[in-house]
Amino acid sequence: MYAVIKTGGKQYRVSPGDTLRVESLDVAEGDAVDIDQILMVGDGDKISVGDPLVSGAVVSAKVLSHGRGKKVKIIKFKRRKHYRRQMGHRQNYTEIEIVSVNGVTAPASSGASEKDAAKKKADADATAKAAAAKEAAAKDAANAASTASGAAAASGVVADSASAASDVPAPKYLDAPNGEPDDLKKILGIGSVLEEKLNGMGIYHFSQIAEFTASDIESINTHLNFPGRIERDEWIPQAQELMQGGEGRQLKYLDGPEGEADDLKLISGVGPVLEKRLNELGIYHFWQIAKFEARDIDLVNEAMAFPGRIERDEWIAQADNLAKGGEPK
Repeated sequence: MYAVIKTGGKQYRVSPGDTLRVESLDVAEGDAVDIDQILMVGDGDKISVGDPLVSGAVVSAKVLSHGRGKKVKIIKFKRRKHYRRQMGHRQNYTEIEIVSVNGVTAPASSGASEKDAAKKKADADATAKAAAAKEAAAKDAANAASTASGAAAASGVVADSASAASDVPAPKYLDAPNGEPDDLKKILGIGSVLEEKLNGMGIYHFSQIAEFTASDIESINTHLNFPGRIERDEWIPQAQELMQGGEGRQLKYLDGPEGEADDLKLISGVGPVLEKRLNELGIYHFWQIAKFEARDIDLVNEAMAFPGRIERDEWIAQADNLAKGGEPK
């Protein structure tokens, strides 16, 4: 048998033999207390629901102890007002043991056996759920491995597992540059960050990039985490051109402004810091930004470490409008 009681403004589901903490009661320790606010009583399939209380129902309990709960911290804070207040509160409680519900008491071992049965059922349910989750995970792993092996077979690559690609070490070409290292940043698409990563892999010279094979490109794309950059920005033709004495297609547009430099801060999204960085790259005028191509955008994003800003704030459209004498947005 069980009941739903109301005390201290809260509701509890109780059965004979249960112990629980309720809001503080004005009853001495060891004394009995009757709770007559019964919202529902259940006895097997027979359930009585109150309207709002079950008439004549009563739950008897014994007060075990009085105490105070853990401290709860209350903090009030107002930013920019130099206001901060901190307080603590410990709520009083009374621990009681349910003796009977409508006169029905717990048998000597009934309460324990019911609790044990409930615990065993909960444990069994948890075990079943864990087993189901483990089985589902195993199926997912098997499917992933199957997909990965299928893709590897299609490309002519044999992999031991789905994680084999991550276990492949980064290629190491040279332990040190042969003489003076080349300025790889002259290749459009390579900034200081990518140059440092390439140097860490033993790539220091245009001649090495000019001789990249398909497997080199695949491996470097994987380890530098920018798939398609080498092909899209044509690193190999650029490296071959630089080997023959060409100037390369680097982003250094101008050594200085042609006449009066434009106020690039008129472009929404460009502040003093970004304007300074653009000037360092040789960008001083609206017409230069208005002529940005996809490779220019990639390199500026790389050099200035703010991916997506150019497209998100529509720099090119703004610069084109300003170059034609329009008003800033």
